[in-house]
Amino acid sequence: MYTWPQKPFILAHRGARSQAPENTLAAFRKAFELGADGFECDVFLSRDGIPVIIHDQTLDRTTSQKGFVWDYDAKDLQALGVPTLQEALEIIPSGGIINIELKGCKPFSPEYLGKQIKKLLNHYVIISSFDTELLKVWHGYPTGLLFEADQPIELPKDWRPDALNIDFSCLHIIPAGYKTILWTAKDFKTAGDWLALGVNGVIAEC
Repeated sequence: MYTWPQKPFILAHRGARSQAPENTLAAFRKAFELGADGFECDVFLSRDGIPVIIHDQTLDRTTSQKGFVWDYDAKDLQALGVPTLQEALEIIPSGGIINIELKGCKPFSPEYLGKQIKKLLNHYVIISSFDTELLKVWHGYPTGLLFEADQPIELPKDWRPDALNIDFSCLHIIPAGYKTILWTAKDFKTAGDWLALGVNGVIAEC
């Protein structure tokens, strides 16, 4: 079940965030309606250890509250429009793909974060992060190590990701032997053009 998706794919960046608020169930549903193969989302743990979906470590930008995600229980975050990962997984159709970007695990450990997410999974999934320590515990799951556009591609010596998730501008310097996910295409047409270059996946705005 936890093998790499069998065909190239396009994932909606934080869902269809031009159609609905980012990283919400409405944005994820709309992504599939628009023809995406799946979506990319960002995960933290709530105060009570529940995986929740939000991009920033604070609530300030996307909710009516302030403070860090890990200072709130999951039910309080849900009331603010922050969905749990379980809620998002439940709306994915058969064959749908989710790319979960791990943003942090404070105040828990990477192992606990992994345990809390793994018990929910039953779809094609890619686990990605900029933080190699968060990814190392994901043995047996497809992983993608993220790099910023201006960040040198330096690979860890003690662990190997399946894919490198890179900015399009870095495509010409990608090391051989890795699957590649490019981000972030401005629309689905651009994403299709990027897929034609032979990469494995594209994260796109929609």
